[in-house]
Order: sequence, then C-alpha cells, then structure tokens
Amino acid sequence: MIAERPIPDLAGLRTDFSGPQLELTLASILAGNTLARLWTGDALALLWDQGNNVFYLAGASRPGDAAPLAALISGPIRQEALAHGRPYFRARALSPALEPFFSGALAPFALHPVRKRFYRHHGPAPAASPEPAAVAFVPVDGALFHRRGFANLDAIHSEIGLMWPSEARFLARGFGVGAIAGDAIVCWCTAEYVSRRMCGIGIETVEAWQNRGIATAAARRFVRLAFSRGLTPHWECDVENLPSVRLAEKLGFTLLEEKAFQAGLFA
Repeated sequence: MIAERPIPDLAGLRTDFSGPQLELTLASILAGNTLARLWTGDALALLWDQGNNVFYLAGASRPGDAAPLAALISGPIRQEALAHGRPYFRARALSPALEPFFSGALAPFALHPVRKRFYRHHGPAPAASPEPAAVAFVPVDGALFHRRGFANLDAIHSEIGLMWPSEARFLARGFGVGAIAGDAIVCWCTAEYVSRRMCGIGIETVEAWQNRGIATAAARRFVRLAFSRGLTPHWECDVENLPSVRLAEKLGFTLLEEKAFQAGLFA
C-alpha cells in the first residue's frame, strides 16, 4: 500500500534521497520554500518536487507497490500537475534496481532521456567587472513588482509562481537581479531552492538581448548577493545547454554531478 506522508517526515528519509542536488532540494522543501509531496510504500518512497516538477523514487521495489504506484502517477498526480499547468515532468530512480520498476509506472507516458549537470560555487564570489552599458540592474523585489507597464514582468511572476509556494514567500525569503532596458526587463536571475545555507539560480534572457554579456553580469551580481547573505549558490542545466554550461564555468562554478533523468508529458 502506498500512502501520503506529511512533508516533515522527509527529514527522516534524507539517507534515501542523497546526493548534492537532492541535498539542495530537500533543504528547501523542509524550509518551506519549495512545494513537494511525499508517499511511501512497503519499501519505497516517492518524492514529488513540485518546483521543477520532478519525481524521485527511492528505496526498494516490492511487487505489491507496482500497481498502486502506477495508479497514483496516472491518476491524482497527473490530474494535479495538469491543473497547475505543469504537463512536462522529469523522473529519476535513485538506484539501478528501481529503474525498470519506475519505468513501468511511467509507461503510459512517452519518455525520453535527458542529462543534467549540477554545479556549486565554492567561492570566493566573482569580482565586479565592467557591465553592459545598455541596461540597468535592479533588485527583483516588491518595488519592481509594483512598477507598471514593464514588458516581461509577467514572466518573472510566472517563474516565481512555479518555483515558490507563493510570491509573498519569495519576497520574504528570496532575492534576485533584473536587467532593465527602456520599459522592458530583458534578463532576470532569481533565487530558488533556498534554505539556511544554500540556494539555486533561475536565469533567463530575452532572445533579442542574448549574447551581449547581460546574463553574465546579472549572474555575477546574483552570486555576489548570495554570498553576502551567507548562501552557497548552485547551478543546474541540461548537458546540451552549452551557453548555460559555459556561463556556470565562467563564473567559477564547480561540477558536482551529472545525472540521467527520464522526461515526459502528462497528456
């Protein structure tokens, strides 16, 4: 039988969900800065990180868990994900023995492999350097949210709405850097997966403003801001996203791990 457990119980399962990237994820979930749900069966545990819509399966497989796990994912989990506009998901079994078991539960959905790189910045923070003159950098905060007539502000609200339990929570616990050109926000770099000691980074640049050094300058400012708050910044990206890989390494991030996921659509 598979039953939902309260999120505080996740603290007792840290050894099942181990690794640098999961350490960041669990810390943020337990701090209340990332939404998640947790289920356990006879010997397994399913964690749904609702920030990036990722499923992690830990423990051991038992024949009695196969059908209930498949029904849980295809039924209420799929319905909730679609209701919140999150059809795209990733999944990872945390042991080789669980991989065919998890693949069987996800069989109704077309899957394809993706590989992710996960980085950590060990410091020191990158030094300030000349920045693009075409933009002005501002904090991503309540003052920015209350400005009217800014293009792309809705995209920042959407990003924060996906990654945080609420916008109010982001304003209380998060931070970010935005780049403004005229009446548009052309790049934003926001904190995600925040806990007492760590944070992740979400970054996006409007296509027309890419390749001008703006993302580099925004991310550099963000990393310095994270260290000033006593937080160790982390960076995640697809292996194939070479601009993101190059930017992380340019800023001094160190590769910690590269992991394979299955990606699919709740359709």
